[in-house]
Amino acid sequence: MKTTTLFAAILMTGSLSAEIVRLDNGLQFQVPSGWQAIRNANGASMMPPKPVAGAEGYAVAVLPAGTDPRNSSDLAKRTPAGAPVPFSAVGGSGTLYRYDFVENGQAGRVELYLVTLRSGAVGTVVALGSRELVPQRSAALMTIAASLAETAAPSAATGSLAQQWTARLSGKRLMQFSTYSSGLSGGMSSQRTLALGADGSYSFRKSSSVSIYVPGATGTSAGQNGQDGRWRIYEDNGRAMLELVSPTAGREVIVLTSEGSKTFLNGRRWLVE
Repeated sequence: MKTTTLFAAILMTGSLSAEIVRLDNGLQFQVPSGWQAIRNANGASMMPPKPVAGAEGYAVAVLPAGTDPRNSSDLAKRTPAGAPVPFSAVGGSGTLYRYDFVENGQAGRVELYLVTLRSGAVGTVVALGSRELVPQRSAALMTIAASLAETAAPSAATGSLAQQWTARLSGKRLMQFSTYSSGLSGGMSSQRTLALGADGSYSFRKSSSVSIYVPGATGTSAGQNGQDGRWRIYEDNGRAMLELVSPTAGREVIVLTSEGSKTFLNGRRWLVE
């Protein structure tokens, strides 16, 4: 089913998150068991267990104070499916609105969970999909909506320490090499490369090779793997923290330290190019 323009922006995919998600805009929520939260510029898209591609979509976002998505031209065309349902959330009072529609001959359902947060901003959970699938997700969606709250999120570069490290590493490649030799019988070597793009993207690559030279068994093998995602640096209890978030590898937090011009990640030195 084609998503409508009201939800197109907040359903853009981004980076995989953990069970408790804290967005850069200060919104926090809980991810139900089996679900995945994928960060994006506007909030997060949500992926249920065994999703039906093209037939359902779910998103979490925070809207400015005074914003009411029910006033959109998209929802004006929908038919309310029952009375609004009030509920309590961690960060404020909430209301669930349901709408039915038919698009391209298919029966659809919109569920809109709105939570008025203490700052006046509106925490939002949106469900859009077939009239069969969306109600099956309602219990999990209510879990997300009831956990919506505002929290003080670490800033990517507001503190002076974070600013210094961001300027130091943004647009740079960090490399680490290791070798092992067993003399005449061969050895092993590996290289790790972490490229931190100025646009907030990163790529990590690891390559390795093994060489064997013994009577009756001579050969070499090589391999390479890696991942891509988003990075940022923030300050936590006086320490600079490098956060890497990847759709495939999840979230990793690395402690940054330095000694003169030397750079250390979790206590291990990396060369900065």
